[in-house]
Amino acid sequence: MKVISIIGQKGGCGKTTTTIMLASALAYTYKKKVVALDCDTTQQSLVKIRNRDISDITPHDVIVDGQKLKEVNAFDVYRVFREQKIKPYEVISCEEKVEPIIDYLVKKDEEGYDYAFLDLPGNVDSIEYNRILSLCNIVFIPFIGDDLNFDSNFDFAKKSCEKVLNSKSNRNLEKIYGYWNKYNSSVRPAEFEDYCKKVKEGLPHIEMLENKFGFTNSVGNRLFMNTLVTPVQYKKSGNINPLIEEMYNKIESI
Repeated sequence: MKVISIIGQKGGCGKTTTTIMLASALAYTYKKKVVALDCDTTQQSLVKIRNRDISDITPHDVIVDGQKLKEVNAFDVYRVFREQKIKPYEVISCEEKVEPIIDYLVKKDEEGYDYAFLDLPGNVDSIEYNRILSLCNIVFIPFIGDDLNFDSNFDFAKKSCEKVLNSKSNRNLEKIYGYWNKYNSSVRPAEFEDYCKKVKEGLPHIEMLENKFGFTNSVGNRLFMNTLVTPVQYKKSGNINPLIEEMYNKIESI
C-alpha cells in the first residue's frame, strides 16, 4: 500500500481539494482500493465534506467555463453507487499523532488497500508532523503564483520536506512532486518564470508536474469538492483531467 499526502502550510492552497479529486479518481476511475485519513483534528474538513455529500439532496449545477452542463444531485449519485455495488472510499477521522495513524495504515495494508491518503494540517514546526510525514511514500505540494501564497509553501517545503528527506530514519518518502494550483494565465510570464526558477534552484528535491490546475477549475463548483464524484469524468473541466492523470502515472510508477 502506498501512502500519499498533499501538503502545504497556507490555508486555501488546495490540500483537501486535491486530496478529494485524486482519491476519487483512484477509487472510481482507476478502481483502486482507497482510504483517506483526516488527520486535521481542528478542521476535520474531509470528514465534514463526506458527511455533507451523503446527506446532500439539493440539486446543483455543474458549471464549466461559465456554461451549465447538467443538474446533479449528490444523493442520487450515492444511490447509483449503492445500486451498482460501488462502495465509496473510506474517510476516517484520525488524530494528528503517529501511533494511531500507523495503526490505521497497518490495518488497511493487511486488508489489501492500494492507497492511503493523509490529509494533514500545515504544522510545519511540529515534531509530530514531521514524524507523520515520514510515513508517506509520495508527497504533492501545491504552489500558487502570488507572493503571499508562494513564499509560504516554498518555506514550508524547505523546512519540512528537506528535514524528512535528509533524516537518517527516513525509509518511506521516495518522491516529492510540486504542481501549480489556481494558476492564473494573466500572471506576467516573467513573474511566473521567476517562481519556477526559485523552485528549481531552491527546492532541487522537488519535481514539478507539467500540468497546471487552472484558477477557475474549482471555484464555485461543488462537485470538485465532492467525495462521491470524480472530476475526471467531465471532459470539459479545464485542465483537471491531465493533472490527475499525470499524478496517477507518477504514483503508479513508484
